[in-house]
Amino acid sequence: VIAVFDIVVIVLAVAAFCIETLPQYHASIREGWEENSTAAVFFGIEASCMIIFTVEFLLRVISCPNKIQFCKGLLNIIDLITILPFYVTLSLAKEAALDSFVVL
Repeated sequence: VIAVFDIVVIVLAVAAFCIETLPQYHASIREGWEENSTAAVFFGIEASCMIIFTVEFLLRVISCPNKIQFCKGLLNIIDLITILPFYVTLSLAKEAALDSFVVL
């Protein structure tokens, strides 16, 4: 059940990311989510998915008996690299140079 939920969240995040890159949404997203409801929807979907991914990752870290081996796992490193850009971008939201960092 949890795996199916994770897959649904992943598909939702990928679909939202792909739809967000369509040309008709470029101007509204550049205006910022404070002024535009379309950008706010995309931000809400992205934030919700990232919170779910973060909680799932932290639960795996907490429940893992061998933390060192967990940290060495390739898929766990990929998960961390996937989650971190969202929080870095969120914490430095006022910096204009971060537009290219989001793509990573």
